[in-house]
Amino acid sequence: MWVFAREAKLNPDEIKYSLLLSKDDNGNTLWHRAAERRSLHALETLRVWCKEAGIKTEKIKNKFLLARNKFGQTAWDVGDTEVREKLSEIAKRA
Repeated sequence: MWVFAREAKLNPDEIKYSLLLSKDDNGNTLWHRAAERRSLHALETLRVWCKEAGIKTEKIKNKFLLARNKFGQTAWDVGDTEVREKLSEIAKRA
């Protein structure tokens, strides 16, 4: 990935945005992965990346937080109570 990004001359914000849009084979986004691992730090980092890329709160909520994987789950669905509180906070103030 990094070799490709360097050769393609992508700036850091373009790389972050590309990563934010990426999904694994099960349709999980980075938000899903952070939520299922209960990583509040990773969720906060993703919020900051969105802010740095100029993504508005409503788009974060609709495009990322409500994104469903192949099993129909959102990041909210795969997270525990603490993760859900963090996701709610992000949805309000991203």
